[in-house]
Amino acid sequence: MTPTDLKSFPSIYQAQAFDDFKVGHVIRHGCGRTVTEADTVLYCTLLHQAPIYTNRQLAAHHGYSALPLHPYLLFSIAFGLTVADLSERGGAFLGVDRLSFERDAYPGVTMRVISTVLSARKSKSDERYGVVCWQTRATNEHGDPLLTFERVNKIPTRAHLESMAA
Repeated sequence: MTPTDLKSFPSIYQAQAFDDFKVGHVIRHGCGRTVTEADTVLYCTLLHQAPIYTNRQLAAHHGYSALPLHPYLLFSIAFGLTVADLSERGGAFLGVDRLSFERDAYPGVTMRVISTVLSARKSKSDERYGVVCWQTRATNEHGDPLLTFERVNKIPTRAHLESMAA
């Protein structure tokens, strides 16, 4: 195999084709992810200077029992846990809607993520794709809701995936 011979490189995809998503179908995403204090400190340091997530005294002053985890970090992790099952095979990301944070979370929480297909239709602009909308729910290890959101992607049809592989 040469560096430019991409067709000979084995690709292993977990995500499904558009044809496989049916309204009401529930997908459980992996075994979850434990989120640490280091995760939120790194996130805030790199992307978002929000001292309440990195300063214990400030967090305590505002009534937190420990440094809370940044909610958008939790969203990013939850979203990331869905990629292998939902959109790994490509297609345009069309957006997130109805993002709702249900409760504060603290270091050591283990997030579990489940998505439900809300709608699936053929793309009006490109017959090689369909448009799928999922509701994703992230819970803690006790099943308490942490956040929910709806996500929409264009997903390639099985026929298009097969034609790309040929």
